[in-house]
Formats: sequence, structure tokens, C-alpha cells
Amino acid sequence: MPFMEIKVGYYLSDLTEYNSGELCLVPGSHKRKPQELRDMDFQVDPAEVLRLNVRPGTALVWRTAVWHCVAPNLSNKVRKVMYYGYHHRWLRPTDYIQQDPALLARCSPIRRQLLGALATDDNPLGPDPDWEPSSQYWLTRNWDNVPLKRWAEEQLGQGDRGMEKVLHL
Repeated sequence: MPFMEIKVGYYLSDLTEYNSGELCLVPGSHKRKPQELRDMDFQVDPAEVLRLNVRPGTALVWRTAVWHCVAPNLSNKVRKVMYYGYHHRWLRPTDYIQQDPALLARCSPIRRQLLGALATDDNPLGPDPDWEPSSQYWLTRNWDNVPLKRWAEEQLGQGDRGMEKVLHL
């Protein structure tokens, strides 16, 4: 998987107990073959899973292409974590496939883009979801349908040459 995003988790709760809702990672999994992701019968060996039992106040940085999940929270404590994703501005959010249509109907085109809505009614999982299930999230194919591009050009007042400067900042 290409290096597209990192996440930072700021842990507000004590997750030092086993099964307290801790983050689990499979180190090195970002180098595995994509076929393993598509194989619904594939199971990770539990010995490969790293459980991150952390104290409150911990900041954890990891590459989101590393396979990860959250362990069940079987403790009597509430799990509180703030996650921040850092990525190229052209990536769409991937925590969901689509926002609530009622929310999107109330938004400007720029807000719809920031919320991850496609500019068209294309399949949000891409033209070939079996092979590239997140292509629409990672790649903007039609720059004419990017509201932030038009807004940036208006701000710069320089058309495409101004956008080249914005893209290289």
C-alpha cells in the first residue's frame, strides 16, 4: 500500500488492561500482498498481533496502511481517544462510505467535498470496487469537479498557474 496517511491517537483513558478497547496492530502488514486483504477466509495469526495497552496522556503515531483494529472493551471504563489523520489534502475520508444525504443537502459544495462526498453520482468505491475499492478516496480523476480547486483559483486570481502554486505549497 502506498504511504498515504498517518494517524495520531491521543489517549485520554487508561487502556493498560487487556480488552480495554486498546488498539491492535499487525507490524509489517503494510508490506503484505493485496490478495490477503481481499481473501475473506484469511486470518491473521494471533501471535502477530501487537496490543497497545497505553496509559492516559499517550500519543501514538502509526501508518494507517498497517492492519489495525480495536480490541473489545470488556472493562468497566469508558474508552476515550482522539484520532487525527494527516494525509494529502486530496484524500477523501475513509471512515465511512457516504455521509447522511440530509447533511450533504444542507452543505455548500466545499463542505460536501470536505465531508467526503463525490461531486458526481459515481460509485464511491471506484469504477472497479473488487480491484481498487478505495480509488475514489485516493485519487481525484476529474479536477473540474473539485470545489476547493475552483475556490483556490478564485482566491489566487491566476487560473491554472495559481493552482500549480497551491498544489506545490
